[in-house]
Amino acid sequence: MLFAIATVFVAIMVGIATVAHWRIGDGGDLPMQWTPGKHVMWSAPRRIALASYR
Repeated sequence: MLFAIATVFVAIMVGIATVAHWRIGDGGDLPMQWTPGKHVMWSAPRRIALASYR
C-alpha cells in the first residue's frame, strides 16, 4: 500500500514538472535561490531546476 502511495506521489510530481516545462517555454536557466533583498543568487538549467521542484 505504501509503495502505491509513493508511486502516485512521484507520478503527480513528474506531471507538475512536465506541465511547468511546457508552460515556461524555451527560456534559459531558472532561478533557484534568492537573497533577502530579492536578488537571484544562482540559477540552474531548466531540467535540473524542475527535477528538484518541491
